[in-house]
Amino acid sequence: MYPEPGSGIPIASNTLIGGAGNDTIYAGYGTDQADGGIGDDEIFGYGVLAEDNPIRSAQAR
Repeated sequence: MYPEPGSGIPIASNTLIGGAGNDTIYAGYGTDQADGGIGDDEIFGYGVLAEDNPIRSAQAR
């Protein structure tokens, strides 16, 4: 359903896919990306709601 990291599927930084509300971010590789990213300050979990408020299903690092 969702591309896994390392799957070979190219995902641009800051790609917006679906979600409930504005600025929902899914996947992406690099800094400050949502789930699936490799880099600093990644957010795990798919819940990102309007106004850029991340809902974490796991701890951000």
